[in-house]
Amino acid sequence: MLDQRLIYRGGGTYQTATRFDLELAERTFEHGEEVAAKVTHKRSLRQNNTFHAMCEYAHDNQRAGRVLASWRALKAWLLIEAGHHDERRFKVGQLTIKEAKAAGAALAYGLRARGDYVAVAYDPKTWEFIERTAKSVKFTATLSDDMRELFDRVVHIICTEIIPGTDPEELVEMVKSSLKSTRREAA
Repeated sequence: MLDQRLIYRGGGTYQTATRFDLELAERTFEHGEEVAAKVTHKRSLRQNNTFHAMCEYAHDNQRAGRVLASWRALKAWLLIEAGHHDERRFKVGQLTIKEAKAAGAALAYGLRARGDYVAVAYDPKTWEFIERTAKSVKFTATLSDDMRELFDRVVHIICTEIIPGTDPEELVEMVKSSLKSTRREAA
């Protein structure tokens, strides 16, 4: 996949955003070549800050759900619950429910030493432990459109499982306004 940044100039025309993008396009494409592209929008720093502030707010105001030691651990849990995770499987053989719980807890404890939160489950059909770790939400790892969907899923999880009864729109507006007031105080 070729990652090109373009600027829309109107009338159905685009221009490369930087000299590097221009040079890459000239090396890659023939003059007049038709190219198929997936259009995304640039992620904003505001969206990124709101997402992280929302995770902190959820941790500080938690009323239900899984209690975790830090907002970063809660963020990882939220990302895993929202389906934004990597998965590894370990074949261990058939276990009883009691053995699976004990071994899963020990495995999770050991794996969490590497990061904030790791989800571990046992699949009795395949006799495997499943390790889930949150994927990154860095600008280079998550596109704007994907982040919007992920943001909405995380807001829903917070409003149903962490701070039940909270209106999703009110939560987002409250977090955004707290970011604005923090910026004013810093200035």
